[in-house]
Amino acid sequence: MSKEWIFRTLLNQGLQQIDAQIYVFLTTEGPKNRKSIAQTLNLNRYEISHSLSHLKSIGIISEIPKRPIMFSALSFDKVLGLLLEIKKDQTKELQESRGKLISSWETLLDDKKRS
Repeated sequence: MSKEWIFRTLLNQGLQQIDAQIYVFLTTEGPKNRKSIAQTLNLNRYEISHSLSHLKSIGIISEIPKRPIMFSALSFDKVLGLLLEIKKDQTKELQESRGKLISSWETLLDDKKRS
């Protein structure tokens, strides 16, 4: 399994490019601090902060409370499980709101026809 294959898999499952880059980097290089990640991947402060926050919020990476704070990646197996759960939740949400969405769409089209 190559880094590129893992990277592409993560992109195909909905991660943003920068998120996938950081995950692959942390998986292959081990825990790193924010500055090291930013320098190695050539990312600015905003990009790195936003992406690290997002990855932490979905549970793909975690903080190691040291000085400076280090970040580590969850195993690929667990990440795939998390992404699968996210997809299941999104599918369920779409199924539950399908009728309302279709009704809203039809109302929008009817309003446009009357205009």
